[in-house]
Amino acid sequence: MSCITAENNVGGILPRSQFDEELVASEDYSNLLLKFCQRLQCHLPLEGNISARISHGLKHYLETGELVSKSERTQDVYQAGVAALQLFIQCNWTGPPPGAAASDNLHALFTSTDKDKAEVMMLLSVDAEPVYELLQYPEYLLFARVVFIDSCLDLHTEHIQLCNWWAVRCLWVHQQVLDERSATLSKQLMPLIERGLSRDALQNSDNQRQAALYIEAGYICLYYFQYDQARQNLTTATNLLGLDIKLTGMPGKRTKFQTFDVSQLILKVGYTGTSIAEENKLYPELDSKLLPRDVCLEDDTLLNQLQLTDGTQSLVTILSGLEHALLLALCVQVQKTSPVDNLASEEIGAYISCVLSSPKCWATHMMALLLRSQIESNSRRKVERSMLQMQMLTDFYSETACPVSDRLRLFHAVCLPPRWAIEKELADLLVKLGVVSSALETYTRWQLWNEVITCLQMLGRREHAEKVVREQLAIHETPSLWCILGDITRDKQYYDKAWELSGHKSARAQRSLGYLYLALKEYKECLPCFQRSVEINPLQSSVWFSLGCAGLFSGELELAAHSFRKCVGLDPENFEAWNNLSSAYIKLKQKSRAHKTLQESLRLNYENWKVWENYLVVSTDCGEFDEVLVAFHRLMDLKEKYVDIEILQILIGAIVDGVLDSQGEPASKLKPKALQLLGRIVSQVTNSADVWSLYAKLTGSGEEGSLADSREKVLNYLQKAHRCATVNSGWEKDSSSRSQVCKFTNQLVSAYTEHSNLKPQQSVQLLSSAKLILKSIISRLQLQQQQQCLSTESNGENLSCLSSLEEQLLVVSTRLEQVRNL
Repeated sequence: MSCITAENNVGGILPRSQFDEELVASEDYSNLLLKFCQRLQCHLPLEGNISARISHGLKHYLETGELVSKSERTQDVYQAGVAALQLFIQCNWTGPPPGAAASDNLHALFTSTDKDKAEVMMLLSVDAEPVYELLQYPEYLLFARVVFIDSCLDLHTEHIQLCNWWAVRCLWVHQQVLDERSATLSKQLMPLIERGLSRDALQNSDNQRQAALYIEAGYICLYYFQYDQARQNLTTATNLLGLDIKLTGMPGKRTKFQTFDVSQLILKVGYTGTSIAEENKLYPELDSKLLPRDVCLEDDTLLNQLQLTDGTQSLVTILSGLEHALLLALCVQVQKTSPVDNLASEEIGAYISCVLSSPKCWATHMMALLLRSQIESNSRRKVERSMLQMQMLTDFYSETACPVSDRLRLFHAVCLPPRWAIEKELADLLVKLGVVSSALETYTRWQLWNEVITCLQMLGRREHAEKVVREQLAIHETPSLWCILGDITRDKQYYDKAWELSGHKSARAQRSLGYLYLALKEYKECLPCFQRSVEINPLQSSVWFSLGCAGLFSGELELAAHSFRKCVGLDPENFEAWNNLSSAYIKLKQKSRAHKTLQESLRLNYENWKVWENYLVVSTDCGEFDEVLVAFHRLMDLKEKYVDIEILQILIGAIVDGVLDSQGEPASKLKPKALQLLGRIVSQVTNSADVWSLYAKLTGSGEEGSLADSREKVLNYLQKAHRCATVNSGWEKDSSSRSQVCKFTNQLVSAYTEHSNLKPQQSVQLLSSAKLILKSIISRLQLQQQQQCLSTESNGENLSCLSSLEEQLLVVSTRLEQVRNL
């Protein structure tokens, strides 16, 4: 590819099919910008801020510039905007550092003075959120923004089809240099993406170009929690590239000393038709020697990579760089939409192994190595490689062997973090490993003050942490620094200063103040703070969650439900938000909605017994009795000897009485499943009289309950219930225990009597057993009556028990005499 230079191309028109790719591949952006600014200089007004001057100058240049046609002038502006954005990316993402400063290339627009730099940083702030303080040459980003966004220029011509998409890229890059998600940028991005992916915008683009744009859109949607839209975009990209991607298992070995094969998860990639990459080399391959080195795993047990049993079946799939970019996007989708567990890590690892098996492109190789380092940082055996690999990625920024054009190829289709973010990830890993001092050096070098303060507090240097922040405030006051000081001192006055300094626009100030009130359990006070914060930036899922919790605690149930709905709308994978939303619905008497939200919570966290317990209760209230059985079984899986007597009483009562469930079906159809559940419970919980009693009640219900075998089981279960109730000495001294024993005694005696009618030959034995039990219980109660002076209420209750049992004894004795006289 030839380079675009000021001499051979400025003002000239390239064929539409190759224009954008030629510009992306160019390394002469500095010269292009320098020449353009020289022509623009005479069109700039003398008054106004930098952004307004550039905007006015561009509009004047397009109308009265010296080039032959407006079409050529439009392309001139377009090239300058793309070149500025690419130079900004080179300075802060890909490296190596450019030879010329931004003030040299844009000397007609900017100077190297601190005043101009401060004005640029202020113009780039969004919603009172400043851009990263150590940005290299932010002038490039501001210039690109003015060209593509702020000036509202119409740069679309027959030869410029992707102007709308470069506006998307500009805003997306801008978002990545902010500390938090910006609602303003999100509102600007989404309509641009929709227009950029419209049929009219893509009608003259080939499948590869379209796939790359859909991949970029997928990343942006994932970032803004629009997971369904992201999934649609990535599916479309997959179809455009004609790929058939699926996870499968193959026998192989993972360890050095493994003597037998086990199934290993791998990614299998095929084509539904002819490979597009073979037909169109829009994104050519790069010599692997120019790529960052893949650090080998030096472990005494694990192999460096999977070793498959079938030697003819290789893990290496010959894919293009763009196809690798798609796999990485799908990998990030799994990472963001799946629970953090070993299965998700294995899936991500399969995607990454496929990409690393045949390196094609600098951006995809860097991203794959970074993702692998992230998932391996949680592995005891792989954490060392994770650290070494991250260190190599950070060092590669200054390497000059790989040309800038190769580094920028497919950059926008790979969501590679900026340089300081990768350094931060390395420092985070060092903190996890306990190397806090080394991490502190990195955080300090990159002026990541939140992390600096955290490290100092971990090292027991709280006073020094406060000193560091105050020193920075003496240099330059920012709302963020005042908030950090408030976090250290837990003093609300510093959050108020941050709020005032921001002109009442800092979401961080109100959020931090709200968290302070929440920690102090002053729920009424934290509500307005959180509300102001989400009004400024509604993309804060954690603040919506905290606002919902504060609403629950303070009794603002409608507000709580609204907040949790917003939270799950932004982050559908937050199982705690789904669970708390169901709690709000329960308190609002909206139990059917609570039941549905709990199902979402369980889908995201199947192992949390507290959520299952909530689901058990709500299912019972909603009449979802089949779900009650499922929940009970799951709780017994998660908690040993789990039992909830109240729920069992409701469930068994509904089955015995034939109560209709939520679907209008009689609950009695669930009797076999309920018997299975009770059988499992009594196998673990053998000393619960209530459970044995309920087991007997359920067994004796329905038509099957009248069978001789069933009556035998009922008697057996009631005997065990009575034994459990009377096994503890001193039961007669407690009022509730006396009532329970009296109840189970009456049930057992009734069962003996009924059984004696079914088996006349055993009637004397059965009735004698009933009489003996009654005498034993009555004597204990009479002795207790004599030994202790009970209160009037307790005395009445004891006398009632005695009276009931004595009547039973009279009936049994009479019946026994009749049987003996036969």
